[in-house]
This record gives sequence, structure tokens and C-alpha cells, in this order.
Amino acid sequence: MDQTNNYTQNKGLSEGTKTLIVVLTLIFTYPVGLILMFLWMKWRWWIKLLISVLLFPVAILFLGIYSAVLLSAINPVAQIKKARCVKACQNFENKNNCVQQCIKKSVPTLVPTKIE
Repeated sequence: MDQTNNYTQNKGLSEGTKTLIVVLTLIFTYPVGLILMFLWMKWRWWIKLLISVLLFPVAILFLGIYSAVLLSAINPVAQIKKARCVKACQNFENKNNCVQQCIKKSVPTLVPTKIE
């Protein structure tokens, strides 16, 4: 009987392991951690609510930072200019040279020009 009781206790994950998994998923994969917290953990409802309310603005902030970094890396304005140049240079024999010339002309200079 003692062996059967040990078997049923060791069958699942311990509470400490579940807590560690939930905390790590809350930190690294917020929505997944939130779902695991509500479904898996036997914490009081107000603790779950408090964690959800406190982590939501942090998750939104990180999402905004990630989006800004991604957009700056992709640089959509430059990509659109390049696409327009490729389209304009379709009928030229030396397309690469035409595209490079077009991109150089369409990129604004960093030094302001004198307006008369």
C-alpha cells in the first residue's frame, strides 16, 4: 500500500516544479504563462488577478519596444523606395546600375541644402 501511494504522488509534477514553469513562462512567454497560471496553479483568485493586472502593462511595453526595433531594422520607407526603383528600371539593360542610381537619387541627403 505504501508503494502504491508513492506511485500516485510521483505520477505528476510537484507543485514546486509547476510554480517554476509558470513563473518562467510568465516572464518569457507572457500569454502562455498567464493561461498556465489560471489553469494549472491552485493560487487564490486575487493573486492570479493581481499578477495579470501588473504584468499586462509590462507585456504591452515590451511589445511596443519589439515592434519599434523590428520596424527600424526592416526600414519600410527604404524598401518602398527600392521597389519603386526596381519597377522603374524594368526596361533597362543594366537593371542593377539603374536601380543603384535611382536609389542614390531618391535618398535624401543629410546636409541641408540652401534654399534661395
